[in-house]
Amino acid sequence: MSRPWLGLAVVLLPSRSRWARADVTLPALVSDGMVLQMRAPVHVWGWAREGETVKVTLRGQSATATTQGGWWTVTLKPLEPGGPLT
Repeated sequence: MSRPWLGLAVVLLPSRSRWARADVTLPALVSDGMVLQMRAPVHVWGWAREGETVKVTLRGQSATATTQGGWWTVTLKPLEPGGPLT
């Protein structure tokens, strides 16, 4: 069974200022060269400044979350086999 090698892009959305940027931290598990299980929901999480909005985009899907308690989490729909992806 083939599993795609995937990368994730995490982008911060504008906040009260023109472009707000915070240090978004991802767990070591979420990194370049990671492998995701095909046909299963994709959970992505991390840490950022309280109240920061984080957008995760992968293979045409996007999900946003607002940091609460210093962390955020999103779930993307299951992916079909393929890759590598950015």
